[in-house]
Amino acid sequence: MIQFVKKHAEAFKVAAFVLFFAVLFVLALIRFVPSFGYADLTEAQPIRKENKLYYNTLSRKEQFLYDALTDAIDSYAEYTDEIRCVFTSADFSHVVQCLISDNPQYFFVDYNSIESYVSETHTKVRLVYYENEQTVRAMREELDRMADTVMEQLRGTEEDFEKELYLHDYLVQNCTYLTGVNGENYLSNTAYGALCRGEAYCDGYALAFKLLMNRAGLFCSTVSGLAGDLQHMWNLVYINDQFYHVDVTWDDADTPDMVFHGYFNLSADAISISHTIASPELLPLCEDTTHYYRALGRSATDVETLDEILYQCMNTAAEAGMQYFEFSIDYADGLSDLRAAYTRAVERINSEGKYHFVDAYRDHPLSDNRSFLYLEIYYEVEA
Repeated sequence: MIQFVKKHAEAFKVAAFVLFFAVLFVLALIRFVPSFGYADLTEAQPIRKENKLYYNTLSRKEQFLYDALTDAIDSYAEYTDEIRCVFTSADFSHVVQCLISDNPQYFFVDYNSIESYVSETHTKVRLVYYENEQTVRAMREELDRMADTVMEQLRGTEEDFEKELYLHDYLVQNCTYLTGVNGENYLSNTAYGALCRGEAYCDGYALAFKLLMNRAGLFCSTVSGLAGDLQHMWNLVYINDQFYHVDVTWDDADTPDMVFHGYFNLSADAISISHTIASPELLPLCEDTTHYYRALGRSATDVETLDEILYQCMNTAAEAGMQYFEFSIDYADGLSDLRAAYTRAVERINSEGKYHFVDAYRDHPLSDNRSFLYLEIYYEVEA
């Protein structure tokens, strides 16, 4: 045996040399040619990413497509790498919608024009962008600067609720809701439109709120569905160990100096009075009923608490120089008590002599169930 090995030593060296380079070639082929073979991901376990709610609902196979798309978009590539999987048109549309909902920073992608090319074993996607690469880079930098400016205002704010409230109010005060059809301007449906141009449709509001909340270190996702019979988008947040729905668009009355909170931190049941969630099975449960007014102690549970809330809120509004205040009524028939309670509050405040309130009662419902309201108030400071 030893003699045999010695006799054929050179042959063994050549064989080992060839085998070594054959292995290197195969590894290189797998590394640099992703279309080598078909990947069966049926049993592969999905992975999770922070603040990517819809990505986390996908199968591992679908996540491969999602990742290929984001890799291409981040590098402004025209085509994705070839993906060693085959997707139906329904699969493809679902993944693209998840990508849109998760990624407000991709405002420059023309999702309606992208195309998929599918063979028996592979998928490749052609991407289309609204602007050239240089323009996109400048716009992304502008959006980052705007977000940084907003984040500066959160310095020193420790409570997540306070951060969420500031970002909600910032959008309401700095963005105008667009009405009608504006198909020429794609930015109206984007976070860039809401934050950098100060005008947007509902999806622009929702995507901008997600972007800001995520930048602040808070969980926030978009939610698609209907408001009445119209397509609509709003948000899902996670605050103080609870999930809530937030609709910044519906809290924006586009009235100077007025910010409402009738759709701030609602349960799924509460938002469903006026909204229809498109895919509720994809969302975590939102069962907590501590909406904005309850959290701030402005929610009347009987006529006595209604009297006190009106008195306190009217004084606070007058001290701040405001002409309105918000509150909620959380007991049956509370609306029938409101007019008399308002009159009692006016009489009580006027008797104290600091302010003189005019009894000009006018309430405004902030939601379809009329439990969230604001009152306009008219007063003078006593000399």
